[in-house]
Order: sequence, then structure tokens, then C-alpha cells
Amino acid sequence: MTSYVTRFLAGLLIAVSVFSVPAALADNRSEPGALGYWETADHQGVVQIYTCGVDTLCGALVGMEFDHPTDPMPMTWNHRPQCDFPFIGNLKQRSNGAWFGSITNPKSGKTYNARIELASPGVLKLRGYLFVPALGQTETWTRFPGVPPAGCRMAASDF
Repeated sequence: MTSYVTRFLAGLLIAVSVFSVPAALADNRSEPGALGYWETADHQGVVQIYTCGVDTLCGALVGMEFDHPTDPMPMTWNHRPQCDFPFIGNLKQRSNGAWFGSITNPKSGKTYNARIELASPGVLKLRGYLFVPALGQTETWTRFPGVPPAGCRMAASDF
């Protein structure tokens, strides 16, 4: 099984740093701005965007599609589970409303630039890039209506 994070980050040439993941939100639909749970573009993962410091956001993979319940959890370059492993970090908001920070590749540990912004209350645009935003790729994520299960394991029917 290839994890969503690996496929996504390979496409963007980006990805993951270490922060703590807070407790689950009660109702994701009522979360303001970028905070909350977001379903990835290919509907195989759920990422939680959360506050991780003063005026700072981070993001971690909190749900991923598994073909079989016994499939092993994908691991990072430093042998940590990809579940709950924060791969978006240090996002700071700029005057244009977008948040800029970093994203780290879970396979290599290399860190790249990232930008997120809301296109609408239920649509988030994530751009991963090298040096300048023109050298990157944008994905469109949609707000996930619920709370992913503990342990990240989700079936295709959960999306």
C-alpha cells in the first residue's frame, strides 16, 4: 500500500516536521478559517490544521485510506508512523490572508515551502513549492464533515 502522504508529497516534491497534534474537534463544520479537518484532493486522506503556537498553524495526517485493516502503518524517514505525524508546520498569516510555512517529505525528511489559503469556507488551497510559489503545485482540499477515527485507519467508504 502506498500512503496518500507519500503520493501527495512526491507530486509536490515536499512535506513533514514534528509538532504535537491536539485533541479532536467536536464539529469540524463550525471551525473558523483554515482550522479543522480537510479531505485531500484524491479522497484518500484527512489532514487536521490546528493552532500550534501564537498566530501559527500546523497540519498532520489524521486519517488515511487502508485497503485492508491489517495493512501496516506507513513510516517516515526516521521510523515514525505517518499517522498523526505533522507534515505542515510554522504557518504564519500574511496581510493577503494566505498562510506561509513549511512542509516536509516523510520519506526523505527534506523540508520545502508551503502556502495555504481558503478559497471558500469549505475549500482550502495548499501549494507546495521550491524557492518560489511558481515552482510548485496546488491541491484543492475540501472540509471533512466529521472527525476521523483514532489511529488514522479509514476505509474508502469513510470519505
